Amino acid sequence: MADSGRRARWSGATLGAAVALGAIVAILMLVAPDPGWRRALRRSAAVEAILDPSPEVRRGAWESLTADLRDDQSREATIAEIEDVLEERLRTHSVPDPVLADLARELAGFTASRWDRPTDRAILVRSIELAATGEPPDAVLATFAVERLAALPDGLALPVAPEVAAALWSRLDTPMQARLLPRLASLADGSRRRTLALLEPPVDRDLAGRLLLARWLVDGDPAAAIALASDSALHPDLLDRSRAAAVRLDPRAAIGVLDDLDADPDAPWATILAPASEEPAVRAAIERRAAEGEPASRRLLARIDAVAAGEPADAEGLAAAWDLLADPTSPADLRRVAALLLLAATSSEDLPESALASLLEGAVAGESGSVLASALLAEATDRTRLASAWLRSLEDDRKRAGAILAVLIDGRSGADLAAIARTQSGASDPQVRSLLRAASWALAAPRDFAVRDFDREFVHRISRGEAGGEVDPDVLALRLAAGEPAAVGDLLALPREPTSEDPEAIAGWSRRMAIRWLLVERFVPDLAAALGPPLGGSRRGRALERDLALVEWWSLRPELRFDPSRRRWVRSRSSSDL
Repeated sequence: MADSGRRARWSGATLGAAVALGAIVAILMLVAPDPGWRRALRRSAAVEAILDPSPEVRRGAWESLTADLRDDQSREATIAEIEDVLEERLRTHSVPDPVLADLARELAGFTASRWDRPTDRAILVRSIELAATGEPPDAVLATFAVERLAALPDGLALPVAPEVAAALWSRLDTPMQARLLPRLASLADGSRRRTLALLEPPVDRDLAGRLLLARWLVDGDPAAAIALASDSALHPDLLDRSRAAAVRLDPRAAIGVLDDLDADPDAPWATILAPASEEPAVRAAIERRAAEGEPASRRLLARIDAVAAGEPADAEGLAAAWDLLADPTSPADLRRVAALLLLAATSSEDLPESALASLLEGAVAGESGSVLASALLAEATDRTRLASAWLRSLEDDRKRAGAILAVLIDGRSGADLAAIARTQSGASDPQVRSLLRAASWALAAPRDFAVRDFDREFVHRISRGEAGGEVDPDVLALRLAAGEPAAVGDLLALPREPTSEDPEAIAGWSRRMAIRWLLVERFVPDLAAALGPPLGGSRRGRALERDLALVEWWSLRPELRFDPSRRRWVRSRSSSDL
């Protein structure tokens, strides 16, 4: 009995102590600073609550988690905990569609997908389905689905029916359709043809042309392309695309479009007929027409013969580059671009060493503020030591150029990553700090050195600036060097043409076009080889070249992989590229 009494008193004391301890803990939680363990407890409860069937409970839970998701230190832990809980719920099929929709909407602003996680793939698939079929349409969910699909790695299959993809397409505006089309056009053969066939023709004429071109290349029917090209009411750009598609599907189809040579002299015939120039039957047809005195055929034949004789396809442009390089009064950045074009087309021994060296002295930034041409020229002439020297410089422009060069030449030992970090910590200019942060991300991203999602989002944000303008070439080069497929799409999108005949505006546009081509050669050499040198010329010619570049990228992409040691895309099937 005495023992029973002692046990009862002990139990009572224990209960009393527990109550007292609980009260003390509650008071401390109210008055003391928020320690890590308290945050973890609060986070765990909120994570469970975001999966609650009640919309009000979910809304309150997301409001509670928002601070953690915006805080760099706790963000990754919060996202990891959300994914762990979600993975368990998905395994038991206990996540209702409204909950998944909330997850997609809320997480879209805080994290990029991890394609190796089944939870992320499950969220994407259901998000696509809900965005395509939900009533009323959910614009935020549709944006999430398009963003994730656009970044989907090649070779990763998602169980999305063509009918669902087409339904999603029909709810998108033109810019979002343009982002989605490359992904739909490069899906596996099993669903690609069906998906493209189901897409509603877009209102935008340019995008409609790209869709038609994608369909023709998938269907493999040059006769259909030629038949459409015979429609005299068709917009000239669509005529060009149909002709080009037919010739690329079957070089002999060029014979069927030769009748339009005189009727449409403004068409970019050199680009359209380039794949068929060595086809004997096509050559004979052009010769016969030239012998009959047809001016367009004679000009085309002369051009084909000049190229066959070894004359560079862009001989006129190269001659202008030589003149520019030799003119000391021309802006230094223009001369750097000219030197890079010549280095890509000729042997480096043909260029005066003194001229190349002088272009890397003095100011490294061009009139637009870009330092990319200097960094590319330093790499092309094997002046790799400039990376360290520029990073240590007191000049902000040299710091930016050094960071880009360090990424281009790839600091395998990690020393450049540390050097960039040191330079970033000592920089005061916000533009310099931003570019150095982007360079650190680009250097680490292909090897996944604890690269965080918000670093990637930051780089995307500064790529176009706060106003969402044209892509910054310096940041675009870093995205390309990081192996980001979406950056190639941005690279192939032409910069806006000048709206006037102002010589300075035209010269600036031409310089941006030349830099884009140099980046294609630097980062996607197989694409550059497939397209041939840039022909320039009329607006129609540039529009066709852009579309062919995009389609060529879609078709080549499954064969390419990003090589982090060389910072470029290479063919995965070739042992020499491994």
